[in-house]
Amino acid sequence: KKKKKKKKKKKKRIIPPEELLDKVASLYEVIKHNKNSAVDKSKYEELQHENESLRTSNVTLTKKCKELENEMAELRHESANKVEDLSKLNNKVNYWASQFGVSDEAFSSLEQSTIDEIHSLIQSKEQNKTGRNSRTHNSHVSNIRISSSSKAEDTKQVSSGYNTPVLFQPTEQANNLGIPHSKCY
Repeated sequence: KKKKKKKKKKKKRIIPPEELLDKVASLYEVIKHNKNSAVDKSKYEELQHENESLRTSNVTLTKKCKELENEMAELRHESANKVEDLSKLNNKVNYWASQFGVSDEAFSSLEQSTIDEIHSLIQSKEQNKTGRNSRTHNSHVSNIRISSSSKAEDTKQVSSGYNTPVLFQPTEQANNLGIPHSKCY
């Protein structure tokens, strides 16, 4: 029994005071460095889990951001096509206005509501076009008649290339466009 007690005492190591002071000093530095809080293993694991969750969220948000950038690029492309279509439509309208002798001042004085009505009519005409099978689409020119009250000089001026207003008699098509009689030249 005495031998066993001696062995146990030998196994116990006595830490010298200098080493103990060094360990206490290093622990003090760790606590001081961590803003006066001891390192808590459960808190560390919780923060590590939160960090991993944030990284996963970051990856997900990065993917979503790239998807939105691609969608935005596609919308920009579509918008550019729409602007190009509007530009072509504007050129066509200006061409037909010049063909009918409508001056720029008269054309630019059209009310916004009239322009909106024309736009909605164009959309409804396009929808109706898809429903038509056998009917052919006649030119708008054939449906507009020059008023008998207009002077022959006005007709002469239009045919000779002048940009003067000519009086047109409103037709059923003009009424369908929603153009007020006062806007027909």
